[in-house]
Amino acid sequence: MRTSVLLLGLLVAACSSTEDPVSIGPDAGVAGGAGAPTLDPEDEATLKENVAEPLLGRCGALAGMEVAADDQIYGVALVTGRLYHVDGNSGEIRIAAKGLRTPHGVALADGTAGSAPTVAYVTELLAGRVVRVNLTTRQHRTVCDGFKLPARLALFKKAGKVAGAYVTELASGKLYKATFGLTAAQCERELIAEGLGRADGVTILPKGDSALVASFQPSKLGGVHHVDLSSGQIKATLGDGELTYPAKAVLAPDYIKTGVFAVPEVLGNEVSWFEGDSLTRSFGGILGPSGVGWDSSESSLIVAEALRQRIVLVDLNSGDLEPLATFTCQQDP
Repeated sequence: MRTSVLLLGLLVAACSSTEDPVSIGPDAGVAGGAGAPTLDPEDEATLKENVAEPLLGRCGALAGMEVAADDQIYGVALVTGRLYHVDGNSGEIRIAAKGLRTPHGVALADGTAGSAPTVAYVTELLAGRVVRVNLTTRQHRTVCDGFKLPARLALFKKAGKVAGAYVTELASGKLYKATFGLTAAQCERELIAEGLGRADGVTILPKGDSALVASFQPSKLGGVHHVDLSSGQIKATLGDGELTYPAKAVLAPDYIKTGVFAVPEVLGNEVSWFEGDSLTRSFGGILGPSGVGWDSSESSLIVAEALRQRIVLVDLNSGDLEPLATFTCQQDP
């Protein structure tokens, strides 16, 4: 069964007619194209309610974001199929890649202070795959497919090089370990955990043996599962029933010492702050926070505010918001 005309119509309507809808339509492989998954009615309903409808009229809404060293920000816009690079110091916006097919999550493979990232990996929600983006050439290729609404990903390395990614499936509530090969056909997928609700963000903890998986129920209320990556067991659910559509948890730079991490609540309009297992504070007034990271000074959070189509700084002391960059439907290349 092809993705419904109604669902595609919602995604197309989310972008103004003047924008180049590079990620939408049969020619892009979204509806019945190569690698596109078969969606059952429940999957379509999940996608329509949690992704398509909130993005109506918002071309510049980022679905996922990651912050690299030196306050360099990379975010994906699901509707326009673009990967953006935002300089967190100047607010300048550049297009790092075009032609992605409903990109939803992004993870950076490299990049250190004074050295910009060269490779990003992106989940393509409707195409059911993970792609590798060369940030120098803007070219991208599929490294693993066959997923059903892959939401977000967290990379893992062997011998200092990216070997694969942990990938969540939004509707099925499953977490997979995908070990990349030379081609997409050689990618090996291993089911790690299931029964995670609407599984969205995944974050690997420092020891590498467990992960935080942000999840919610059809009611939109959820929490953050602490998942053992060996057994697939849920060791605990943090903030259970207190978070509204939580996205990807991001660890504080001093997480090992403090246990602090932040979780954006996409439909809760706030970013929640955890210390260990406890939800201790939140930052409100943020419309549709879909991604979060720490700035280099560690005095502010960098937040993708999807429903205002911008990135903001949130002061950790006052909670005040400072606009950093705003996206438009006619963003310059």
